[in-house]
Amino acid sequence: GHYHLFADGWEAIKQANNWYVVAACVAMALAMIAQAEVMVVLLRSAGVKVMRTTANALGLSANAWSATFPGGPAISAAMIFCEQLKWGATPVIASWYMVLSGALSGAGMAILGFGAMFFLSADVHPYSMAVTLVILCLLAWGMNWIAKHPQKVESGLLRVLTWFNRKRKAPEDRWHDKIRGFSDQLSAVELPPAKLLWSVVLSLLNWITEILCLLFCVHAVGAT
Repeated sequence: GHYHLFADGWEAIKQANNWYVVAACVAMALAMIAQAEVMVVLLRSAGVKVMRTTANALGLSANAWSATFPGGPAISAAMIFCEQLKWGATPVIASWYMVLSGALSGAGMAILGFGAMFFLSADVHPYSMAVTLVILCLLAWGMNWIAKHPQKVESGLLRVLTWFNRKRKAPEDRWHDKIRGFSDQLSAVELPPAKLLWSVVLSLLNWITEILCLLFCVHAVGAT
């Protein structure tokens, strides 16, 4: 096998510059804190009383699963979802968080892509980056709009479901009980523009500190 890769890696670590290793650890710690703070901001805006220490512990655990096991990202997402339910979040709120936090993270990456293109002359296609950023911004805006207008969303879903049941020659109120209460769950969300912007900044900070961590790791082993 590939055991020599572990041996080579261990030798590289033993010869690494300790100052850069410490800097990399600090950068990754800041990245994890920024990631957890996004969770705190979004969930507290939805009325979920989450402690920062708890959010950071969940972030560390979820990332460990994500990076270690095959299919880790799916396990990580399921872990985050289940833990948030234990904290008092409803399934709708937990799902809202998953979609919105993912959109904010993607938007942060797209912003960095534009920065790399303009300041570092990176080979990035501007049109694809622009389309990606617009789509992610629209998704974030849409999730925030849904949170602010849950009654309209619920009534729209009920109308669509009623139409679908008619087409299927089923009772018109079939599954209506699954939709009702949607507005009550989302009505707790209060995410003003200032908090949404702060979430974007935190997502961007998460990416920047991860990049710094990678840079410090490269310098630690004398690479370029």
